[in-house]
Amino acid sequence: MAKPINVVIKGDYNDKDVNRAIRDLESLKTQAGVSSGAMGGLNKSMVALGGVMAAAFSATAIVDFFKSAAEGALADEAAMKSLAISLQNVNQGYRSTDVNQFIDSMSMASGIADDVLRPALQQLVTVTGDVTKSQDALTLATNVAAGSARTISEVSAALSAAYSGNFTAITRLKTGIDANIIATKDMDKITAALSERYKGQ
Repeated sequence: MAKPINVVIKGDYNDKDVNRAIRDLESLKTQAGVSSGAMGGLNKSMVALGGVMAAAFSATAIVDFFKSAAEGALADEAAMKSLAISLQNVNQGYRSTDVNQFIDSMSMASGIADDVLRPALQQLVTVTGDVTKSQDALTLATNVAAGSARTISEVSAALSAAYSGNFTAITRLKTGIDANIIATKDMDKITAALSERYKGQ
């Protein structure tokens, strides 16, 4: 008889613990006989309990769900660390907690996943060196993306490029703002024009 497996996923998202949880989940799948007749027999018994529900809560689906959640937590932890390093590199490390609260609030309000918002903000912070300006730019990027066929990643990348002095990407967004405004290469004028056109999106 196979030895019982205890799968533990701690709330602090410690890399070592999450990796161990993923390995344990894989082991659980193996012991359940996913690739053999054992899992097939288990799933058949569950199907007898009721169609769609059985499929949704099969042992394989449950293990895969928790494995996916653990891997997602690990990726999120890595993204948070990367953003924290970027903040430190521009002497804004002391704002790390505020920044994470900002990302969480924006994600809740907009329905946009934090794993989309965090890298976009990191890119802006790296270029501008200013957290407040980057937060304003990310808010603008979400409005422009919502009011156009562009993604937040595309818009934030274009804004980052413009803050670096390259305005080609802003032009390629085809936002509809006056080309003469972009030609000024004045980010205050450009962001004001974008804000006016896409406010409330």
